Amino acid sequence: MPLPTPSPGSERRVSRSRRKALRRRASLRRRKALARDTRDDGPVPLTGNLLVTLVALLLAVLPGGVVAMVISIPDIRIAAGQVGTPGTMTVLRCIDLPNSKEWDCEGTFVFDTTGETIEVDTRYASVGDVFPAQLNPAGDRAELRGTQGVLIALTPFFMGLGIAVVGAWGSAIILLLWRGVSLSGKFGHVFRISGGSLLAISFTGLVVGLTAELLV
Repeated sequence: MPLPTPSPGSERRVSRSRRKALRRRASLRRRKALARDTRDDGPVPLTGNLLVTLVALLLAVLPGGVVAMVISIPDIRIAAGQVGTPGTMTVLRCIDLPNSKEWDCEGTFVFDTTGETIEVDTRYASVGDVFPAQLNPAGDRAELRGTQGVLIALTPFFMGLGIAVVGAWGSAIILLLWRGVSLSGKFGHVFRISGGSLLAISFTGLVVGLTAELLV
């Protein structure tokens, strides 16, 4: 029995359906290939200008953090009694706002060794406060001596540490991701833990220092 001969119209319909199926399969292959490329640890698609801007902004704050840490070291050593002269500070007056916490107060400093009395400036004090102090090497300012004084002096140090970590750590993350370095492996784990730990330390130190200042 002879087979039926397909009509020209049905051939065209089959041909169009076949072309559509081929196009769908090709589109599906392209989507799968794109998905594989997206999952790969390849470079993050950052434009050159955006990358430079982000890294520059983060690195710009890094020197400020380092400077804050460095300039706080002398005050830390004074509060710890490593440098300067020990004595007792009595606050007599505070500039601008008497009877309130002030950075610029004046009073008498009595040397522990000789009993000599001089007038010097002090900080974090109120009129009438009497506390163990350490006279700085220049002989013009007395700082609160002891644990509380050290915690107060450490406040700008921890603030600078946090700023420096944000600048260095943030710019390093951007550059590593842009270069295609995976942060999910052992290296990435250590990198994240170290940066996060430094930020936690700086935040904790800052809170403790500010609390110590409020309790003066």
